[in-house]
Amino acid sequence: MITHFFNPPRYMRLLEMVSGPQTNPDLVATLSRFADIKLGKDCITCKDTPGFIGNRIGIYWLQCGLLEAMALGLTVEQADAVMSAFGIPKTGIFGLIDLVGLDLIPHILTSMKLALPHKMPFNRSVNSQT
Repeated sequence: MITHFFNPPRYMRLLEMVSGPQTNPDLVATLSRFADIKLGKDCITCKDTPGFIGNRIGIYWLQCGLLEAMALGLTVEQADAVMSAFGIPKTGIFGLIDLVGLDLIPHILTSMKLALPHKMPFNRSVNSQT
């Protein structure tokens, strides 16, 4: 079984869980209950794919939001205020990038760029800035 806690785990509620065909379903249920009750996590099951669900979606929209804010000449505060109004975390785009970790984001971007097919929109957004 694979667990993917979002960084920083203390603030991020999502926990992705991946199980294989030979994983005992009772173990998955036990871990999910523990994570929910003791750790306060919202557990979802996903496939063992690059970035799981969260990073495949999340890092893509962070990248799009960041690039669009820069293209529009928005300040960090303006971009965060605008995006917070759309139901994303109160931190906004730049605040969330900072919360996840400015040191981690380049590693996540590189990992996703290498793992995902070149034709995917994520890679087009990353390649447009290089």
